[in-house]
Amino acid sequence: MNYLLILLSTLFLSTANALETDQFLPGNVILKDSSTVMNAYFHRSIRRALDEGNRKNLSCRDLAYLVMENATGKYSISKASSYASSTPLIERFPDDSVSDRSYIRSSFYQHATLPIQIVKIARTINVGGIYVGTDKFGHFTHIGKSYYKKYLNFKKIGLTEDQSIRKAIVEGFNTEYGSLGLGIWGVLSYGDLEANYQGFMFALDMCKEENPIIIKENQQWIENPEHQFDVKNYFNPKMDESFHLSFWKKSLYQKIENKLKSEYCEVKHSPIYVERFSFYREIVKENLNDVLIKENILNQKRFDPKFESLEGACP
Repeated sequence: MNYLLILLSTLFLSTANALETDQFLPGNVILKDSSTVMNAYFHRSIRRALDEGNRKNLSCRDLAYLVMENATGKYSISKASSYASSTPLIERFPDDSVSDRSYIRSSFYQHATLPIQIVKIARTINVGGIYVGTDKFGHFTHIGKSYYKKYLNFKKIGLTEDQSIRKAIVEGFNTEYGSLGLGIWGVLSYGDLEANYQGFMFALDMCKEENPIIIKENQQWIENPEHQFDVKNYFNPKMDESFHLSFWKKSLYQKIENKLKSEYCEVKHSPIYVERFSFYREIVKENLNDVLIKENILNQKRFDPKFESLEGACP
């Protein structure tokens, strides 16, 4: 049964291009900012949804869901991440001359066993100074959409705005316990959880009472010229998994520990890496997602922080 679950999950997620990422490898690398390219991608998704929503006379909330669906793909979980992974307009590390097999063999997942060895790992891009795996766009759109759908359902049954938001986030944590994270792959990515949450925030921002992204003018939905979507408003240092480390199951951590620490030790004193982390520390902020992770995840005994710490790893 476990092997069947792994196979089904792998087949289902194969279009995601990647499931995990190694962001210590590009710690000493400078990449061109891709935020303008990804903003254009999202604005195209918004315009397509607006055209359809105006034809169908949709409500703002239904239109927001349609925007998320356009961004992620109706029958895909990875349209946005696939675009970030393949467009020649974005600079990635490693570049396309490096095969997927060579990349995973150079990463700290090089000695990991199935199922990680049979999937791709995400390449890194720069989004407004934040270095993230391209997989984060799949989480932002697809899982953000899932959170938003849960929120709408909770609103329909009479929960308050705050209750609906909190419950959608907490229930959404299950995606990282199951087929997208700990249950199958042995990894709980706090970076993925942040991307999920920020995608949900984008969906909510489209129709919020004050300064929404979408407004109605002359009986037509349009993008608010006073509040244009900008990916830099959502992508933040907590999505960089070299800054906000994942939790790995003990069995997996034992396989990746030596290479993980050697990568960290090689890069930790790099001026580029030090400057990047200094920038991160200046701008990182706690949000509701962090609060709910503390309340619902970090209080569990199995999340022993010693398996996600690199303190003392280097001389």
